[in-house]
Amino acid sequence: LVSWQNCFDPECEISAIQHAYNMYFDDPPEVFDSECQNEPAVSHPEGIEKIEPAILGRKCNGFDRRIIPRSAAYLTSAIDVHADVLYWVVIAWETNFTGYVVDYGTFPEQRRSYFTKRQCTNTLARKFKGMNQEARIVKGIETTIDQLCSQEFQREDGKPARIDKLLVDGGNWLDEVELACRRSLYANILQISKGKGFKAGDRPIREYQRRTGWRIGDNWFIKPDGSRSLRLLTIDTNHWKTWLHSRLNSPLAQAASMSFFGRPKETDHRLIVDHLLAELPTQTEGHGRTVIEWNNPPGKDNHWLDTTVYASVGASMLGCSLSEEPRKQKSRRQKALEAAKRKGLTG
Repeated sequence: LVSWQNCFDPECEISAIQHAYNMYFDDPPEVFDSECQNEPAVSHPEGIEKIEPAILGRKCNGFDRRIIPRSAAYLTSAIDVHADVLYWVVIAWETNFTGYVVDYGTFPEQRRSYFTKRQCTNTLARKFKGMNQEARIVKGIETTIDQLCSQEFQREDGKPARIDKLLVDGGNWLDEVELACRRSLYANILQISKGKGFKAGDRPIREYQRRTGWRIGDNWFIKPDGSRSLRLLTIDTNHWKTWLHSRLNSPLAQAASMSFFGRPKETDHRLIVDHLLAELPTQTEGHGRTVIEWNNPPGKDNHWLDTTVYASVGASMLGCSLSEEPRKQKSRRQKALEAAKRKGLTG
């Protein structure tokens, strides 16, 4: 028996029953139990409330796609790089970390309302015929960066806005990402990034000692890499996924809540919602610390979860904060004046 008769892909399935059987045979048992039986094998740790996909999918703010509210101060984006397709998201932010997902998609575009990564037919190989894998990935990254950074988004009051910070996931393609970013006309707003799930036994980033050329932020740090021209950003993904879970679970009108463009019952966000809720939390302890670790069950796509985490870190880099008075970034002139004052060169 199925509760949702239309839960299937009409291009390759004929019914919800077939969709359920495909998942039963293709995916691990825990995926079928969680998605089809609503009986997840792993319960959420204390303090991490379960988010119902249907409720999150209706968390729309009423703004049209690519429209930014007047209250937003920054616009960040992120790209998750794969050999066959790239995932991206664009989010507008108030300084108190209230987030508005204004757009998301893939390159190449799939032109389907719902799909999994393994169902993507419009791939980089099909888009850039005659190129080897490395060349296709570089071309795909360059094209996606150009499309996102050259686009002029519109504010609610009609004023134009462009992306302030774009993070690109180095992942398994760090050389290709670096080449594409180094060649880009928008290199000044790009940041090559990688995620690392810091465990309870790991030394937390907040205890890192500051060194020359380092920049340490809220569970992220940037350090120079002598072998590369661009500095690499490392993100504690366990911390930021827990942080994001709270933003997604916060009521719509509450500060530091995250919402989607569109209106309930008119906009289908089921695809990105499935990505955002793909991973399961586990509470771990070690060295006097308690950490929520997030793990992706086999067969579950989590790519827009990664991009949303990275875009959130981009907002943190720009100065967004959960506190009442967000830290403001100092201009180069302010930094130069303060440095001169410390050296006794100014009054």
